[in-house]
This record gives sequence, structure tokens and C-alpha cells, in this order.
Amino acid sequence: MKMTLQGIICALITPLTEQEKIDLRGVDQLLERVIGGGINTLLALGSTGEQAMLRDAEKQRLLQAVKSALPAGVALIVGTGDTGTERAIDNAKMAQDAGADAVIVTPPSYYPFADGSLQEYYERIAEAIALPVILYNISRFTGNKLSPELVTKLSADQRIIGIKDSDRDMDYFRQLLKLTQAHKHFAVIQGSDRLLVESFVAGSPAGVSVTANIYPELTVSLYEQCRRGDSVGAQTLQQRNLELVKVIIRHGCFPVELKTAAAGLGLCQAMASSPFPVLSEQDRQQLVHDVQKIIAGETV
Repeated sequence: MKMTLQGIICALITPLTEQEKIDLRGVDQLLERVIGGGINTLLALGSTGEQAMLRDAEKQRLLQAVKSALPAGVALIVGTGDTGTERAIDNAKMAQDAGADAVIVTPPSYYPFADGSLQEYYERIAEAIALPVILYNISRFTGNKLSPELVTKLSADQRIIGIKDSDRDMDYFRQLLKLTQAHKHFAVIQGSDRLLVESFVAGSPAGVSVTANIYPELTVSLYEQCRRGDSVGAQTLQQRNLELVKVIIRHGCFPVELKTAAAGLGLCQAMASSPFPVLSEQDRQQLVHDVQKIIAGETV
């Protein structure tokens, strides 16, 4: 499948059992919900999918389960960034072997790196696999921001097809759109549900949504409204999505809240990797109640 970055991409949660193993039934139910809601591109093992915390064997089990359940026409992007180049290459090869359509790669975390080192990191990964590579900027997690100059250089590489920016900085985002516009194979996509409409209006072809795990129809409709030029309708849906975002970050332990909401909808268990906390029963009930109200079109 030729990888095209367009529309709404769902950043999948990773359904887990209490032993932190892949909840295979949960994976099937989650995919049925997400794909049934109109999503045709999935991002597994991203930040929402706890990629940095899962054991390699469980990552492999997840990819096998997801890929085997995907219908024709649904693309799979896999998060493969790591703390060093060789580790990231190993992850990318695992994703390739599992049948991924592309990999999305954070810069290495923990140590600070200059642009030259980061450029070598991405070029070596692109050289090691036959899949397209997507850059992933989320500097509050990694500590290394992908500079506009670096992104511009990497955007000239035909093996690198885009960047997901999750820094929530629209000035930076617009700068990337402008600096890379000459490279038609390269897409600048929004990584925050908060800024989907603003990004589509600015010219971005795609956005990554976490709320699409539990309410995929909302952001799919938002994108369609933007594509038709209905800014009023799109902004109305954006406000509704923002209400959902507020609920799933309420306790400051994302993605626990999102997985709790998914559990309340019968999609999977609420378990997240240790040392993520478990919400109290009172907090859980309130969160599920509020999510259900928003999905029903009511105010919280």
C-alpha cells in the first residue's frame, strides 16, 4: 500500500491485561470501534500506545494482532523511535516484518543532541528499512526538538514522507508548512486534537487524534467539514472534541483516563503500564459518565 498522509489518523491505545500483556480481545473490539467509525489510518505504538514502556515481545504481539485484524485499505503506521539509533532500527525492522505501511520516529530521548546527530539518526533509520519514515516532534517528552532547519533538510529525502508535530505551537507548525512546501511527497500533520481545525485551515492534509479511540465519528466529521469549507460546522465539532480532551486529561495521567473511558465503553480493560496509576472508583465513574454524555451530544 502506498502511504498517503491524509484525513484523521487514530493514535491507538494499547489494550493490556493486568499482567501488562496484550489484551487480544480488547484489540479486536477497539479496532472494530475505530475502523467502524470511519478511520482508515492507524498509528500503533505511539505516545498514546505506551511504546516507550512496553516490552518488545508485547509490542510484537500487538503488531501481529492489529495487522491480522485490519481490512484491506486501512493503513498501519508504527511508532519506532528509541533512545539510540540501533535500538530505533531494531524497532523499525520489527514493524516492517509485522507488515507496517510506515514508521513514525521520535528523536532519541534522555541525552540532548544537535541537528547533525539527529539528521544522521533519521537517515540511518531510513537506510535500514524499505518503509517510508515519518518524523515525530514531541519535545516535551523527548527533550529534543526537531528544528525547522533540520526538518527542511530531511524533507528533501524521498524516504521521509512527513512530520507529525505534537508541540502545540502553531507558529512552528506554519513555519514547517512553508519551509517544506516545495517537497510534494512531504506532509506536515497535526499531532494534537486541540489544533485540528486550525491546522487543516493552514493547509495540513492530516491530523492525529487520540479521541478517535472512543469517538472516531467526531474527528472524522470535523475533517470532512474542513474539507468542504464549512468552518462554522468544523469549529462546532472542534469545541465538542475539546470537551472530550478536557475529560481525558483531567487527572494528569494520560493515557490512563483515555483507557478508562475505553473500558467504560466496553472496548478493553483500563490497565496501563506500570507505574501509571489506576483511577479511584469515584473518578472512574465520573469520567465514564462525562464521556458518555459528550458522545450523546450533551454538555458536561
